[in-house]
Amino acid sequence: MKKIINIHADDFGIGNEITDNILDCINSGSVNSISIVCNTNNFKYGIEKYTSIPKKIRLCLHLNLVEGKPISSKEEVNLIVDKSGEFKYSFLSLWLFYILASKAKKRKISEQIKTEIDNQIDKYKNAINSNTPILIDSHMHFHMIPFIFKSLLGLHEKHKIDFIRNPLELKYFYGFTKIKNYLALNFIKNILLNHLSKKYIRRAKELGIKTNDFFVGVLSTGRMSYKDVDSALSSIQRKQKPKSIDILFHPGGVKNKESIDWTKKNAFLQYYSSIERKNESQVIKDDNFKSLIQKYEVIFNN
Repeated sequence: MKKIINIHADDFGIGNEITDNILDCINSGSVNSISIVCNTNNFKYGIEKYTSIPKKIRLCLHLNLVEGKPISSKEEVNLIVDKSGEFKYSFLSLWLFYILASKAKKRKISEQIKTEIDNQIDKYKNAINSNTPILIDSHMHFHMIPFIFKSLLGLHEKHKIDFIRNPLELKYFYGFTKIKNYLALNFIKNILLNHLSKKYIRRAKELGIKTNDFFVGVLSTGRMSYKDVDSALSSIQRKQKPKSIDILFHPGGVKNKESIDWTKKNAFLQYYSSIERKNESQVIKDDNFKSLIQKYEVIFNN
C-alpha cells in the first residue's frame, strides 16, 4: 500500500530535550517525517540522533527566520535581527516591513534573507549524507511570505531543492468549533496561507520541485487532536483522492522553560513548556490514532 499520509513533527534539533521527545514519538508512535532546525547549538545532537534512528523516516530542513540567532553574522543580516542578535520579526511584521520599505531597502532585505537561507541549507547539507534530497519547510511557514518564497526558489539551481512544504489546508468542521475559543488567529492564517499556496506553489512545481497536495496543522496548530485529524482527513476525502498529505504535530517540549538556551522570547518559552506538547505526543502514540491513519490510507489508496 502506497504511503500517502505523513505524520510530521517539527522542531527536531532545536533543543536536546525536544529532540528526545520527538524520538520517543518516532519509536512508539506514528511519526514518519521530521523537520530539523540548524541554527541552534543543539543541531549536532539532532543530526547524531537522526542517524541513529533504526527505521527510515523523511527528513526536512526547517528553515528558521523567526527564533533564536541566525547562522550568518549579525552584520550580514542586520536588518532582520535585534540588538541581541536574535531574529526580530514575526510572519506578518516581516512581510509588512518589506512592503513598506523603499526599493533599495527591499533589495537589501531580500539579499539578507537569501544569504541566511543559503547558509542554513549549506550547514544542513554539510551535516547529512550528500545523497539526501533537500526537502524544505519553515518555522511558522515563513517560506510562504512572497519575497522569501522568491528567494528560496532563487536557490533551487544551486541546491537542487527536491521538495517544499505546501500549507494548503481545507476547512474542516471540528476546526471551526475551536475558533470562537482560542484559534481565531489560526483561522485568519489558514485563509492567508491558502491564498499564498494557490498563488505561489505552482511556481515551485514549474521548476520540478515536489510538494504535498494537502496539509493539516494550521487551524489547530499547537493543539492537534484525534478529532482534528479525523475531521480534516474526512474533508479531504470528500474533495478528492490525494497523492500526499502532511499532518503536522509539535510533540517536542520541555519540562522546564529555564532549560531553553536558544531564545529568550517569552512566547516561545511558553510554547515549548506548554502541556499541549505532551498532549500532542500522547495523540500520536495512541493506538486509536494509528488505526485512524491506517483507515484513511486504505481509503485514499482505493
